[in-house]
Order: sequence, then structure tokens, then C-alpha cells
Amino acid sequence: MAEKIELKGKKVAIYCRTASKSQTSDTTQAKELTAYANDSGGNVTGMYFDSGYSGRSEHRPALNALIAAAKTGGIDIVLTQDPNRIARDVLLYQRIVDRMAKCQIKFLNESPELQIMHSMLGVFTHYERQKMREYVKAGMTASQKRRSYQYLRCPDCGSTQRLESKRKRR
Repeated sequence: MAEKIELKGKKVAIYCRTASKSQTSDTTQAKELTAYANDSGGNVTGMYFDSGYSGRSEHRPALNALIAAAKTGGIDIVLTQDPNRIARDVLLYQRIVDRMAKCQIKFLNESPELQIMHSMLGVFTHYERQKMREYVKAGMTASQKRRSYQYLRCPDCGSTQRLESKRKRR
């Protein structure tokens, strides 16, 4: 049976992330995790919110603050709603977990079984991301055929720039 991490008297950090600033699920995540920590006797010492940040990027203000707090010893355990809130890429997720482990920080219910589940979840998340990329690309191609202008999407930040086409409008 997997070892259950005890929260009683532990310094607990809560990490929430949403990909869009317009999503309100970060507050829902925080309420649920705070209630769980309090009911389990944990002491919530910090709440970290990255709203509008992709799980593909390691460069997130709250994630960086969480890692900094871990280095100073202000955290024993990190609670997050789902592993994909930490990262949507298996390698990135493992890098972040390894950085936290070096600071003696654990994620709730960390066990060999959970590590396998996280790896499998990462595989499916990667697949989902690749399929989404295909769908977006197909949609943009179809849109470009219907219009006399094109959009150029930055692969790093996702911003778009409208480019006027040399085709004449009908």
C-alpha cells in the first residue's frame, strides 16, 4: 500500500494554475485544497497562483516563488489539484518535482504508484497537446483559405500578428 503523507502540523503550500486569465477555476482549486489542508491539520503557509500561464512553460512567477520558498524551508508539502497544474509535459514535470525533492519537499500522496500515474498522465497530456496543435493548425489553414489575410503565431508565447495577403479580395 502507498505511504500517505501526514499533513498534521506540516507547512503546506497550495499551487494553482490556469491557462487562461479568464478562468475562475484557480479560486475553486484553492478553496478545495485549503479545505483539505485545514481538515487534515495542515498549516497553509502560502498560496501560489499562476493565472494565464501555460503548463508547458517553466517560467511562471508563482511557480518560481514556490520553488524559492521551498529553498528557504518555508514549505514541507505542496498541494495541487492535479499533476498537470504543475506541468503539461512529462520531462518538465519531472524536473520540477526533482527540484522540489532536493529541498525535501513532497507532493501529497507521493508514492511509486503515484509516480507511475503521473508519468502516464504526462504521456496522455503530451498526446493531447500534440493533437490540439494539429487541430489549431488545420483551423488556421482553413481560416486563411477563407480570408485574404493570414495570421502568424509566435510558437513561444502564442501571440498572433495579422499579415496582409498579396491575394486580392473578391
